[in-house]
Amino acid sequence: MQDARCKMQIGGLVRGGGFALLLLSVNVLHAADPIKPLDQLAWKNLGGPHGALSYDVKIHPRDHNTVFMTDLWSGINRSTNGGKSWTSINNGIVTRCGPSEDAIPIFVLEIDPRNPNVMWAGSEWNWSIYKSTDAGRTWRIRNNGVPKYDYGATIMTFAFHPTDPNTVYCGADVRGERDDKPSLGAILKTIDGGETWREIHRAGAPVTRIIIDPRGPDTLYASTGISVKIPSDENGVLKSCDGGKTWAEINDGLDNWAVNEILMDPRDSNVLYAATGGDASKMHSAFGGIYKTTDGGKTWQAVLAPDEPLIVIALAMCPGNPDMLVAGAANRIYITRDAGRTWEMRPAVTDGSAFGVPFHMAIDPKDPDVIYSNNQFAGIFKTVDGGKTWRPFNNGYSGNIVPIVNASRQDPNVVYAGSLSGIFKSSDRGTTWKGLNRGLLNGRDYFVSVTSHPTRKGWLLGSDMYSGSIFFSDSDGAEWRQVAELKTPEGGRLRGGVRCFVHAPSRPDIVYAVAVCERCYDEYPLHPLPDGGGIYRSTDGGRTWQTANEGLALTCMNVLDIAVHPADPNRALAAVLYEGLYETTDGGASWKKMDCGPDHPDIRAIRYDPQNPSLIYLGAEGGGTFKSADGGKTWRRTNRGMDAEASIRSLVIDPFDTRVLYAGDWRMGLYLSTDRGESWRRVSSPMITRSILSLDISCDGRTLYAGTEGGGVFRLRLR
Repeated sequence: MQDARCKMQIGGLVRGGGFALLLLSVNVLHAADPIKPLDQLAWKNLGGPHGALSYDVKIHPRDHNTVFMTDLWSGINRSTNGGKSWTSINNGIVTRCGPSEDAIPIFVLEIDPRNPNVMWAGSEWNWSIYKSTDAGRTWRIRNNGVPKYDYGATIMTFAFHPTDPNTVYCGADVRGERDDKPSLGAILKTIDGGETWREIHRAGAPVTRIIIDPRGPDTLYASTGISVKIPSDENGVLKSCDGGKTWAEINDGLDNWAVNEILMDPRDSNVLYAATGGDASKMHSAFGGIYKTTDGGKTWQAVLAPDEPLIVIALAMCPGNPDMLVAGAANRIYITRDAGRTWEMRPAVTDGSAFGVPFHMAIDPKDPDVIYSNNQFAGIFKTVDGGKTWRPFNNGYSGNIVPIVNASRQDPNVVYAGSLSGIFKSSDRGTTWKGLNRGLLNGRDYFVSVTSHPTRKGWLLGSDMYSGSIFFSDSDGAEWRQVAELKTPEGGRLRGGVRCFVHAPSRPDIVYAVAVCERCYDEYPLHPLPDGGGIYRSTDGGRTWQTANEGLALTCMNVLDIAVHPADPNRALAAVLYEGLYETTDGGASWKKMDCGPDHPDIRAIRYDPQNPSLIYLGAEGGGTFKSADGGKTWRRTNRGMDAEASIRSLVIDPFDTRVLYAGDWRMGLYLSTDRGESWRRVSSPMITRSILSLDISCDGRTLYAGTEGGGVFRLRLR
């Protein structure tokens, strides 16, 4: 019955955050089962597609199958089977962030090597320190004495005194006053097991690692390097010989002072390695790499210095063989097995998933071919062949940002997602996911849109935030080609990408695309903004494109959404940020502002009722929903039952009962209406994050998908 329903349709308005039905006649559809009662609707966390704003990874020092990782959105996760599956261990961690206040922003986790039951964790920006004494089962906050830094601080590292379990050092990234102000660094110390802390040093850059000399604990080293979010100055490597009372820079020989990691050879405390690279100041080189000292930091020598810009954040030493080190950079790794004399560079070969940027790596003490890498944008990867191939190991959690979900109009089991870690496909309603970042898309990330053609099998369109391009595939993602370059009105390359693709319901080969500047994805985009790319149009299913911006020249050209009339491919409505609604009746050859549009500056979603195009719905940022019953001549707010300032990023109309609408709120989750948007009820089934960015519904009307900010994709069985 499900497949039959899909075959009765000839396509759809396909985009994450929207749905409209293509019909030969609305009467050919079989009647669908009614949706479940509200109290029976329950979200399922699909744990994918994989990806996250990931940071730390640690292997348990005694049980090497037990691995821990941290992530901005999902906090601390633990695997007891070598990364095959993960569970959350955040009991007692109360720090939250994000638009829905659901994110658990944990940056660092350290395990006390003498007593692995003792663990420390630190948060991002919230200057919170947590301690566990039961191997992570429960956590208690330990913030007494931690300065309340005015603009926030990220706890980046802990170091344990080799003989005194109550003495612990902590390094932090202290945020600057504004995004264009560099971060500073701080070193904190406790001598009572975390009951109280005091700041013992303020550095000129974030403190990324602290190392204590096990043979002389008054000797400490600290690296200062890149900030989590914004550029910073560089202090390089600092050294203290008096237990942290005073510090001195030891940078002789370092060409780049953005030192993101340091490691000490356990056999000789005078031998240290430093991983460098970042936004270097004018007096330092932009070419990072790996440096080594054999005299306790008096002098450094480059042991890995490629003749190209390089940022190395992750550097790990094999516990069973300190001569083996692995360094991670964007889409590649470097391995040495002779203490840095020679290095082998290996491209990060994956299964079509973006590899991201390694932030921390860990090598199995007994099997050096087993390496874990926790990567910004992409989540946890694992290799069992010494880095020749990598596989994502994220089953059980996702911290992915998914701006777009797109349910196939041809197969009710297929759904696509554009995400922080690339483009993904699921053939089993989101239970498992396959990466499609192959060929031209290999190494790219943050795809803000993807759509499948309603009637042409295997045709896909995608766009990422940074390349300023539209990509096309006619092989279901096996191969891609670039078919358009997005431009600003001045002719420059547009960073921001296509926010959504929309196939005309009555002629699916006609496709509209709206292009925005990257600042449109900020939480509160400032006005005025840099110009976007406006509107593009294709008449051949997305293989070629032309601009369609006549009439938009006086706007900021940041078009947030577009809806095409169900029966007329030349008639469409577009929402321009801060400018309201614009309409075309000639296929985008010209656009005219609708003076009668709702008085709201930020419209994020537009939907025509597929059976009655006079009914039009809008979703607004901070304004809930609006409705027109006369084709857009008049509008009224329809927020009954909804938060008055709901941030509606997505609207979906049920394909088998157009009285039913779904609205995705960026802060509060899902709303449901059964009376054509006149009133709303919240679907309160718990989600890891309630922050919904996009919605779409399967062509058989049984499954609703939600792409979230920091939780991947969720599924709701409707019938």
